[in-house]
Amino acid sequence: MQQYGSDLHSLLSDAFEGWGSEAYFTWKYSAYPDYDPQADNFTVRNDSGRLVAARRVFRHRIHTPAGESLSVHIHGGTAVAEADRGRGHYTELLESSRAYSEREADCLVTFNRAGKITTKHHKKNGWNWFRLPIYASVISPSRVFSKYMTESDVLSNAACRLSSVDRKLTRNSLVSRSLAAAAETLYGNPDKNGTNDSSSGSGREIQPPGSSVQSNGDRVASGVSITQHTGESAGSMASELHDRLQNQLTGHYHFDRSIERLKHCLSYPSSTVFVARDSHGAIIDFVVAGILNKDGFVECRVLEQTWTQPAVTRALFEAVEAHARSQRADVVVASTATQPAAHWIPLGTEYMMWPPSADGPQLSADPDDWRVTLYDAL
Repeated sequence: MQQYGSDLHSLLSDAFEGWGSEAYFTWKYSAYPDYDPQADNFTVRNDSGRLVAARRVFRHRIHTPAGESLSVHIHGGTAVAEADRGRGHYTELLESSRAYSEREADCLVTFNRAGKITTKHHKKNGWNWFRLPIYASVISPSRVFSKYMTESDVLSNAACRLSSVDRKLTRNSLVSRSLAAAAETLYGNPDKNGTNDSSSGSGREIQPPGSSVQSNGDRVASGVSITQHTGESAGSMASELHDRLQNQLTGHYHFDRSIERLKHCLSYPSSTVFVARDSHGAIIDFVVAGILNKDGFVECRVLEQTWTQPAVTRALFEAVEAHARSQRADVVVASTATQPAAHWIPLGTEYMMWPPSADGPQLSADPDDWRVTLYDAL
């Protein structure tokens, strides 16, 4: 199994350039809750036994607003080695994994990006879908441009040289908001409704109580403290964070947030938890963020967050952005129904999709009925 893991990580890195580190692979694949290595992996090997294509099923549960609990299989992307494409492996894995999930689970869902072959395939075949509320705070516009808008080595190298300059520019709120307005024109959701058509591990205070004034004029109440936690310090808070999270789930379709799931979320490589407490020490809101280095392009991903008091959560997002800059991240990304700040760009390019079903559970295709974070979409 260890050799299979090594082969699969190599395949993912080949098929999806800069997919992620070995630590990220272990977290997402081997350590994923309820993983059954004998049943959840769909693979193709060539005549010499080399792994050339793979697709993974991730077991999860969806809870409905009515309190129903449904088993769900989240299908990951299909990785096919570049030298072995065009031989039917993609279709073979797509069909075999779907047949398995239709037998074993109540629901099957995928997370897809606009313009990709799987997204086009699903839309063509009548799948249900809605756009995820993905927002991005761009720290290095030149690096983001070179990653998502061009494959030119010349422009990518130029972007690396410009990165230190544009990082300084995006610290200015006027520049950041202007960038957001321009970027929304390029990437923003044309359908605004989104409907169908390494540290010590100890906590530390990072912001004096009551010091944050938000871009919309909201002020964090006096007596609120914001602290940053990693490692064992973050893990020891799992039960407390889990309790705080529960009131965010009521009334929405949402993926399971058992204590085991939250602990897995907190174990994300290089994750940091930002916590806001009141003057009595009770948690008001929190944000979990993790760094992913994709072959030199660094994303800070907000995996989970609560919005009990929006002004407090916006202050937490400010702390996440400061942390991301300190880690030389190029962009911060979150899935949240509430825009973290005016300079965060709504991308409108990410989808949750599932096949039509005449006799199975009927899930809502209205994004307002759902609560989905990046932890679910990973």
